[in-house]
Amino acid sequence: MANPKNNRPRREMDAAYEEVKKSQSKSDDFAPFLQAMKDLDEEMEELMVPDENGWKMLDKDRLSSLAEKYRMAGSYLEVYLYHTEKTTDPEELETREKAKKLSELLAADTSALRRYSLESDGQLKSLPTLIEEARIPVMDQGSKVIKSVGGAQSSRFPMTIIGPDGKPMAGIFTKADVFEPMEDYRKAVERAVAKSASPDGSALLTNFMAAYKAYYTQNPDEKKPVNSDPAMISRFLLSCRKPGAGSGDFKINTDRLTAEIAQVNNMTPAQVKNLCGKNAIKEMAARLSEISPAIYIKSLEVEMENGTRIDRKNAGMSTVAELLGVQDIICHSRPMKLKGPDGKIVDGTFMALAKGIDAANPGREGYGIGGSSLENTDGRGLEKIADLQVLDYICGNIDRHGANCFYQFDENGKLIGVQGIDNDSSFGKFIPKKSGDRTYRTLIPGAMGVISKKMADRVMKMTLPELAFSLRGTIDEPSIRAACERLFILKQYIQKSREKLDPNKQDIEYPYIRELDREGFKNADLNKLTDKRIDNHFCEFKKAISKISLGASASNVPLDPDEIGSGNRATEAGVFGQCLKGQQFSKMLSDRTSFWRGSSSQNYTDLEKAVKDYTDLQEMIYKRMQQMKQKVKKGSTSPEDAFGQYVTGFDMQKMRMSLKAMQAAADKYADEKTAELAAKGKTLDDDKYIKSRIEGAREISRFAAEGQKVSEEETKSLASNDRRSMEQLVRNKNAAEKRKKDEEANRINTNDKKQDGAAVNSVLSNG
Repeated sequence: MANPKNNRPRREMDAAYEEVKKSQSKSDDFAPFLQAMKDLDEEMEELMVPDENGWKMLDKDRLSSLAEKYRMAGSYLEVYLYHTEKTTDPEELETREKAKKLSELLAADTSALRRYSLESDGQLKSLPTLIEEARIPVMDQGSKVIKSVGGAQSSRFPMTIIGPDGKPMAGIFTKADVFEPMEDYRKAVERAVAKSASPDGSALLTNFMAAYKAYYTQNPDEKKPVNSDPAMISRFLLSCRKPGAGSGDFKINTDRLTAEIAQVNNMTPAQVKNLCGKNAIKEMAARLSEISPAIYIKSLEVEMENGTRIDRKNAGMSTVAELLGVQDIICHSRPMKLKGPDGKIVDGTFMALAKGIDAANPGREGYGIGGSSLENTDGRGLEKIADLQVLDYICGNIDRHGANCFYQFDENGKLIGVQGIDNDSSFGKFIPKKSGDRTYRTLIPGAMGVISKKMADRVMKMTLPELAFSLRGTIDEPSIRAACERLFILKQYIQKSREKLDPNKQDIEYPYIRELDREGFKNADLNKLTDKRIDNHFCEFKKAISKISLGASASNVPLDPDEIGSGNRATEAGVFGQCLKGQQFSKMLSDRTSFWRGSSSQNYTDLEKAVKDYTDLQEMIYKRMQQMKQKVKKGSTSPEDAFGQYVTGFDMQKMRMSLKAMQAAADKYADEKTAELAAKGKTLDDDKYIKSRIEGAREISRFAAEGQKVSEEETKSLASNDRRSMEQLVRNKNAAEKRKKDEEANRINTNDKKQDGAAVNSVLSNG
């Protein structure tokens, strides 16, 4: 008989685990980690292959056991990494790197387990399915170059994916954005060099930072450090601001910039101006003014490491929110990869669009929202603000101002929820010591005022290794350490507050943190929470909510098929995208038909029908999947329903046949019209109307030809769909059998009670 191990789905962590087992370590913490990994591996082996009853579903007991083993392995690993952090032993350093690689995979699995635990019993999954969902997805950008909606700091693209509920989820994909201030500086200077008055001036500007570093290395100045690029550039930019500039004014002063260039090059300002020219200095000052705020905040306030992935900050906050059980107070974010038109895969992060009202652009929903929206509420909104304070502090987010949050209100205009966005300025090494430390947006525990009882209990229960493990692979190590230290400080605050505050009272007493239930938030003293002397989220959000304008309603932008986050037709998102693509082609053909040119040829009519047939097929598959999914969720044991909720190989075959017919129709029409023009001695440019139709047909033909190929990714997804269908079928049948047994047991029990009752009545009547 074949070994079941050889038939189980390959785990990505297998190779990483084998490498770690071969490694050598002198640390006493390595052996406990290996034992915890062995325990986890053995349990995973049992769950990775089906038995005689089918795939083993992760029910409550299995999930609890597996999650605990993941937690233990991750915690022991973090203890090992912490105690060997300062090692210089080459072998130990190599072991650490292998362990960190394994930890990243374990952390991704644990995140999937955490999300899964929130689902109902009707959505049980097997471990292979869960691990499959834990990997970073690759979304297909398609043939269209999606327009960026970002600014200078990052490239952001609108896209839509299919969410956990099977519905389209709109969001933003951000390409990998690395914090490299020296690179930002170099790009800014390039534009200035292009306007230099002389070659010597160009060289002076190009080599300025090297000269700056050399000068202050020889002539140390504590206000102008040169030991790190971020600190050096930040301090240089600050020194070049205009005299008396406030903390929020980052505009570079041309005279000060000229003086700095002159000093480090042993020149006079006049010589610098003569070589470079006024336009070059002015351009350099303008470009440096643009990058100055971001570099300053991330370097000197957040204390972000050079080379840090800025786009992953959102994903890190999303992870910690899940860990604390408050995932709804932050926009859902996760690492993602985008496959472009050239086939290249770009790393990045996807963040769902926020829910609620944007204070900066509230639209029609903003009517009636104002200063009273925080008064006489049911407590939900205030509780969410309190939860966000905790999340922001642990994650070190220093930029939670009123415009970096969306607000949700009930029908009476009362705040019921918040959702944070734009978390780029988080997860640095900075740990604030007092309110307003470095920036007025810095929060400390002593300024929070209140915390929900549930949140306080979760914080006290959370361990530092657990937090570190959850962030592994998403956030850099120094920032993970700082997050753990902030968690430790917050735990101390909560413990001290529990010792000092009277639990029978509800009053707010800074710098302690009062624990409230929902009723407590409903009755909380808003004036005390928003005391002007205190700097917390309640103060900031109260100001933002009171200023929500009565703007015009935002327009509803239709979904674009080229912005759907998957080109894999074996997935729900892929089918949805194909529906929109077909609709787009039909519209294109309609737009290129002119009433004044008379009726279209039969071949053109056939092309329109072929496009419509393909669109109808995709819509039928998509609607069937939605319908079958609902039936299966309700407990259907029909194989037709179980397999129908996913794209099948038969579906793919029908798609290919439909695309083949579409290609034939498109080619036939294009060839017909091309031949007609040639017979008349005309070229495409002689008849713009026919040219547009032929080009449209050729575009459809290329799309159809490409679509007849089944990609490797689609083949893998089809196999995965079959496995998931079998899992669902088995678990629904098991559930149905259990219900039947329970009903039978209840029926027997009811009959027994009736018989017992009849016997008692008989005895009493004869008594």
